[in-house]
Amino acid sequence: MSWDIIEGATSYQLEINDVKSSTTSNSVVLDNLLVGSNSIKITPVSTADLVVNGDSKSILINKLKNPSNLTYSNGTLSWETISGATSYTININGDEYTTNTNSYTYNEFIVGDNSISIVANDNNVAISSDAYNAVITKLATPTNLQLNGNTLSWGAIEGASSYSLFINDV
Repeated sequence: MSWDIIEGATSYQLEINDVKSSTTSNSVVLDNLLVGSNSIKITPVSTADLVVNGDSKSILINKLKNPSNLTYSNGTLSWETISGATSYTININGDEYTTNTNSYTYNEFIVGDNSISIVANDNNVAISSDAYNAVITKLATPTNLQLNGNTLSWGAIEGASSYSLFINDV
């Protein structure tokens, strides 16, 4: 967050959710905001003789709740809808995508671990949520299919706890 430099100010008194601090810069990183409403008050301060400290400016900033409850089914990632979110940013293995709903169709997972991060955004005055991070593991495709009489066998898949067998899509 930044603000215009105030002529004559040698520092700024900050009060964020009743926690006071000061800075000589005209900006501050808002990395410890609470989900919901956050009160921010900025007062210019001068150490010069015959200079009166400026009036305070207060604002309320809303921080969105973090996405949660990620699921993946039939090629679609979905998660809990976040009140106030106008879009979501999804990062999958370093590639970034945006959607205006709480779901995203994706079928390009690699075999092994896939890193996923989802952030709820508000294009108005709210601060984006913190990232919801998850890992989805894609199992390899069975290989070495062999039919011996009435017995179908294949090579074991690392990480598989069971197998589903479909005959004629049934």
